[in-house]
Amino acid sequence: MAGTDDPTSSAPEPAGVPGRGGGSRWRRDVALVAVTAASVALVTAVLTGGNDDGDNAQDTTTSTSDNGRATTSTTTDRSSTTEDTDARQRGNFEDGFWVVGSEIQPGRYITRPQSSFCDWARYSDTRGDNVIISQQGRTSQVIVDILPTDKTFRSNGCGVWEIYQPHSAAPSTTIEEGDWIVGEQVEPGIYHTETGTFCSWERVVNFEHTAQVVIDSLPRAFHNGTLTVDVAAGEGFSTHDCGVWIKSA
Repeated sequence: MAGTDDPTSSAPEPAGVPGRGGGSRWRRDVALVAVTAASVALVTAVLTGGNDDGDNAQDTTTSTSDNGRATTSTTTDRSSTTEDTDARQRGNFEDGFWVVGSEIQPGRYITRPQSSFCDWARYSDTRGDNVIISQQGRTSQVIVDILPTDKTFRSNGCGVWEIYQPHSAAPSTTIEEGDWIVGEQVEPGIYHTETGTFCSWERVVNFEHTAQVVIDSLPRAFHNGTLTVDVAAGEGFSTHDCGVWIKSA
């Protein structure tokens, strides 16, 4: 009978209820909402990370990368290496075996050893097999010209090598043991010394310390009495075990 029919039997089914006619569209709506929420979260994370300061940015890199710790270590090492490189480019380097042009720069260097074990060498190869010139047992001021054509330089017990800078003070009228630049560190002129030892000296064009740059020399031998030498401005003078030279003219 019509009066006993279910009034809901002819009502339209809801479009968004699963299992009924609108289920497909409901699932699409839910998926769209989920994708949208994920996209918003990702954008928020990116924007938030972009506004972090340098420390947070580095922390994020460390946490999201297996190599984060190695990267951090590399950054620190690079900073340290840069400082060392800057120091060497300013002309400072210590004892060691150095590659010329990359680890140390060519130039005129000076050091004042604190012991009697200072020895150094210039090499024409990167292995340290071919010696251009070397000196051992230096105990006083040493000046060395490292050339652009040198490949490596070795120093042991010599302390810190610094790029040579001319003296601001007046040149001295006495010459002690070691290497000296005439006209800048000591006055030109005639010097004498009283000696009774195995002394030697050289007047040189520069401080490459090779035979080719020697102007005049006194070979190492026993000398007893007064020695005299005349040095000119612009040249170098190296004296070994001769005592103190005093300017006489």
